[in-house]
Amino acid sequence: EIAKKNLSEGKQEPNQYSSSLFPRFFLSRPSTPLPSSHPPPRDLPFASPSPAMASPGPAPAGELLRIDPIELRFPFELKKQISCSMQLSNLSDDYIAFKVKTTSPKKYSVRPNTGVVLPRSTCDVVVTMQAQREVPSDMQCKDKFLVQSVVAPSGINVKDVTGEMFMKESGNKIEEVKLRVTYVAPPQPPSPVPEESEEGSPSRVESENGDGPAGGFTRALRERIEPQEKSLEVSYYSSV
Repeated sequence: EIAKKNLSEGKQEPNQYSSSLFPRFFLSRPSTPLPSSHPPPRDLPFASPSPAMASPGPAPAGELLRIDPIELRFPFELKKQISCSMQLSNLSDDYIAFKVKTTSPKKYSVRPNTGVVLPRSTCDVVVTMQAQREVPSDMQCKDKFLVQSVVAPSGINVKDVTGEMFMKESGNKIEEVKLRVTYVAPPQPPSPVPEESEEGSPSRVESENGDGPAGGFTRALRERIEPQEKSLEVSYYSSV
């Protein structure tokens, strides 16, 4: 009755969604199935899932440089420098200049942090983490790296790479790939081999000397076989 009264007075009830964002035919769908003679309803373009709704995955490698890996994994150990490497691959016919940045420049050293990757070639970059005095909470690391790349003039040298090349104001098409840092447990050393299993162990020495539980049987068998071997040796030489 209130709705009829509002309609009769020319009033409209407030709606949670704006009609400009959600068309009327999208909000109100028929409660009964459509007859078989009608074609099935087509999905609206704005109703399709966006890429942001997809399951998260590893960051894609860049178009200019392929970076492997895209996650820097450090086997964390206290008071010890730890290094890991990444490879930059240039699959194009252009000269590609790159620059590596980090959110913690005092904690890491990157060699080389600037360079040129020749066409159809690769470049290895070594990242070294300085010795740490404390174990991070929950072995979590919030540090990140950024690899910038740009098409450089043909025949460029490393000394010709400048910071202005990676500025957006220069008009160059700059590509950026972010890398995260992860701490992993260091590899465990192999367990030592028990001494009893090595050659010359006490159990083996006792058996060879005739001592121990099996020593009596071994000694008796040896005394029985040796006279037979001597008799055969005598008969052999005597028959020649």
